[in-house]
Amino acid sequence: MAHFAKLDENNIVLAVHRVHNNELLDDNGVEQEAKGAAFLTKLHGHTKWKQCSYNTSGGNHNLGGTPKRKNYAGAGYTYDEGRDAFIGAKTFPSWVLDETTCQWKAPSAEPVTYTQQVTDLNDAAVKDAYEWNEPSESWRLIYRREEDIRKNHIGKPYTNDPNTGNPSIPPKPYASWTWNESLYRWESPTPYPDTNTQNKKDYDGSAISDGYAWNETTKEWDLTSSPSS
Repeated sequence: MAHFAKLDENNIVLAVHRVHNNELLDDNGVEQEAKGAAFLTKLHGHTKWKQCSYNTSGGNHNLGGTPKRKNYAGAGYTYDEGRDAFIGAKTFPSWVLDETTCQWKAPSAEPVTYTQQVTDLNDAAVKDAYEWNEPSESWRLIYRREEDIRKNHIGKPYTNDPNTGNPSIPPKPYASWTWNESLYRWESPTPYPDTNTQNKKDYDGSAISDGYAWNETTKEWDLTSSPSS
């Protein structure tokens, strides 16, 4: 399928329409943009169309084909006639247009750091997540999370303190818990148990760990469900 951006009088994209490639073929079997535009004009009565490529982004074709007009169009994009490119809305006032990609970029590159000490399921390091802060015109770390978040069920992403720009410490869950500065999390006096007394298995045959809840009175982890009979 071919894709065409429907433009208004100011070259703002109103919508993107799909057209069968056969509608673009000339007498020699070669695709012509003008034929696709004429087909859409006849079909919809609108006269301003520009072809775009679904697989084009930043001047590259994701499947190794020929890129078209720098970026795939979307509603609200602008078609720049001088650059022959589709350009999205400006992300932030301080960002500038990259003439090669026709995409907006920050004044400084997003940092690549690994301070969270987190690994994915393949034990590969997970890089920190950042967001752009326009008042300071800089990148800000937006959250950290504990390495065993899936097991402990207590970790939640949290944002930076808007006043200091430093990571905010989440509320203390229980009076007996202590703060671990290196892992940036609250920890119970005793570790979360890793048991499978219920002898339950997942759909792929792997063991399902027991569920526990913290008991602040006894300062111990309580099994939340009885073992299966």
